[in-house]
Amino acid sequence: MTNANSLEREKVKKLYDLIGQRRLYINTNFDIFSQPPQELLVSPAYNVPLAKEGSTSYNSTLLFSTLVSLLNHGTMLLTGGPGIGKTTSVEFASHFFTGVPLKDILEAEIIGNPQFIKRKTK
Repeated sequence: MTNANSLEREKVKKLYDLIGQRRLYINTNFDIFSQPPQELLVSPAYNVPLAKEGSTSYNSTLLFSTLVSLLNHGTMLLTGGPGIGKTTSVEFASHFFTGVPLKDILEAEIIGNPQFIKRKTK
């Protein structure tokens, strides 16, 4: 692995870890494992995969968003319900991978949801 690849890999890991540590994206669905997971039987119809000791696991949504930040200038389409961390993940990924201060990114956003727009009254 080249030094540049190693640095990019470290950026991805730091970004992924930071978003999780700050609880900016909360989802307990870890579905990518470095080794086959152990299965915990919760009910007859539902198993929960658990990472084995010494292995790693990732949430595919957060990992995908983090990786796409490196490709095609971060161009991606995120979908999903409100409040699952789509915007926050992109804000932090943009900050870490471009070096633009988070404050500047937040100030440049255009919020299109009418529930969040304050209108001036005459």
